[in-house]
Amino acid sequence: MSARLAYTALFVVAMPALLVAWAIRLEAIVALPSYGSLVPGALVALAGVALMAAATRDLWIHGHGLPASPFPPERLVTQGVYAVIAHPVYVGAAFVAFGVSIATRSAPGLWIVSPVLALSAAAFVIGFENDSTHRRYGALPASLLRLPDESDGPPSATDRAAVYALVLLPWLALYMGVELLGVPADARSTYFAWDRSLAVIPWTEAIYVATYPLVILAPLAASRTRDLRRFALGGLWATAIILPFYLLFPLVAEAKPVPGEGLWQTLMLAERRYDQPVTAFPAFHVVWSCLAAQINAARWAR
Repeated sequence: MSARLAYTALFVVAMPALLVAWAIRLEAIVALPSYGSLVPGALVALAGVALMAAATRDLWIHGHGLPASPFPPERLVTQGVYAVIAHPVYVGAAFVAFGVSIATRSAPGLWIVSPVLALSAAAFVIGFENDSTHRRYGALPASLLRLPDESDGPPSATDRAAVYALVLLPWLALYMGVELLGVPADARSTYFAWDRSLAVIPWTEAIYVATYPLVILAPLAASRTRDLRRFALGGLWATAIILPFYLLFPLVAEAKPVPGEGLWQTLMLAERRYDQPVTAFPAFHVVWSCLAAQINAARWAR
């Protein structure tokens, strides 16, 4: 019991205290934009606490154990919140960290501490806990929110919903996070002399804006589960590679003036209102279009 209490104190008391201390220290040495307010942040944090509490309850009641690697449950738990998501404790912890950062408007907490905590949890699950769970119980949790499998059958509604929840929505949140950081002072333009002189052709906005329905509807167009899985994995790999690239290599493509007035000019200007040039290269418009095209070509070859 003393070992369990000490382990619990490490993760319930010591680690949060160290994360808070780290965020406070970073305030003095890094300059990052702060966002958030008390009510939205508190709601996110409370949702995380509720998720962690529900997971702990399920582990205790259904598995006779605790959410602690040295003291695992006696059997694999697939009931309660574990029926929906495989690792609710880690997800809840990330929610708490982001929620507290938003509520306190802590820029280091939002941009550094919380992402590092979430990535560390993911690394722990992928690099250790999944293998440990499989060795102990002979299987891994088969939750509703999981990536589609490699089968040739048609995807279920749950498979399609999981791609939105686990791939597209996280990408959107991270992408908007990079946008909110804005353009760094040392950013370099990607324009060459020849393409800087090219004029904007308004009607080409019709092609550009078509990317949105093409990608949004792509999970619904998949006819085979393996095609949906390839789309999901491609999106995850693109997110993992391109978003850090934006931060490490600040390349920008400044928006050119839009000539004239009309429908396409209005759409162009509306998009630019919420867009930063720092996410221009590599272009997710191209990446997502290619991934969505694979799904459509697999279903309708012609």
